[in-house]
Amino acid sequence: RCYLCWGNINQTTDTALNYLLHAKNNPEVGKAVTGPKANEKRYAEIEALTSAPDSAIALEPAAEITQKTFYQDMNRQFDPKKLSCRNWPSGRWLAKLWGIASFSALAPEHAAGTNSTYDFDPLDISPTPREPGIKQTIFTFPAGARTGNCWHSIFEHLDFIANDAEIRETVVENLDRFRLIQGHNPRDTAFSQELVFEMVKIVLATPLAATPNAPILKNIQMVDRLSELAFDFPLKGPVKTQSIRNCLARYWDRWPFFENALAHWDRIVPSGFMTGFIDLIFRHKSDGDFRYYVLDWKSNKIGGTPESFSDESVTSEMAAHAYFLQYLFYSVALHQYLKRRLPHYNYSQNFGGIFYIFLRGVNKTPGRGIYADQPSEELLEELSGILGEFSE
Repeated sequence: RCYLCWGNINQTTDTALNYLLHAKNNPEVGKAVTGPKANEKRYAEIEALTSAPDSAIALEPAAEITQKTFYQDMNRQFDPKKLSCRNWPSGRWLAKLWGIASFSALAPEHAAGTNSTYDFDPLDISPTPREPGIKQTIFTFPAGARTGNCWHSIFEHLDFIANDAEIRETVVENLDRFRLIQGHNPRDTAFSQELVFEMVKIVLATPLAATPNAPILKNIQMVDRLSELAFDFPLKGPVKTQSIRNCLARYWDRWPFFENALAHWDRIVPSGFMTGFIDLIFRHKSDGDFRYYVLDWKSNKIGGTPESFSDESVTSEMAAHAYFLQYLFYSVALHQYLKRRLPHYNYSQNFGGIFYIFLRGVNKTPGRGIYADQPSEELLEELSGILGEFSE
């Protein structure tokens, strides 16, 4: 049984559960329910649900609370029986076979895998300060979570077809909001702003691959993109990550590059849901059809030099932090999303692939500082079968 305390408390009118429980009888659901009769009205609405022939809900009014304080009076003698937790019976254990999974939670430990259910990039969490006496470039620009969040925010909110004045305004606003230029003298502040402004312009103008008709971000309209797309899909689990390794070894042509990164990967993918936040989904017309792409922004310094962003170094960075696993999860989510939302979806015509843009390394050369892949349909279908419960 599952017990739920419910009432007109703590802004519950703004919650999804409020919509499920009260929307049928309340066309203005979401608005605050006030007044002395508020709880009575809500009680009556739930009571109507419990009276349905197929209802599995029981309703009981909460006991009236007469005690107004619940803390231990420290001036009185402490009674451990009132505040001690019960002993956990020997031989019993907490099942962890159902829950929320994400790339962050499932990533190999060497790639900073955590127990967090929130999907975030574990890279570059330690900030690096400005280096006095060294000429500042985009490669020496301080790293860290704050920089990563700032640059993500710039590209999330910026219209890619914006003019220079609009780009500069967005850059300055975000650098200030994330406090990346506070405490600098005016000259250093202007220089930092110019570094990031030029970086953004170069990224927007550079073809994402060295192929004919490769996407160029400055040509992508707002109507053709979705920023910070959240997804949740049901997991089939529990399943061991060895099943995923076996699948990649069999169906993925890039497995030899990344096999060692998963050599000791041994986790349980629970039943429940896979969650994630994709930095950008965009579409680009090619050969008469829209192709849909996953794009992720990376602020990694790698080696802190232009040479650090060669194809080989970028691939090594993808392996070191298991980003390949992240984009395969994201590709499954996009593939399944398009199958359900895009009429006449055809993988070969509509799934464009993935781009991981290492922002510091992009230099106007097509594909430089950018990792690209197009996982096969066979691989994504096999991964979908292992991970998810996707009913057609």
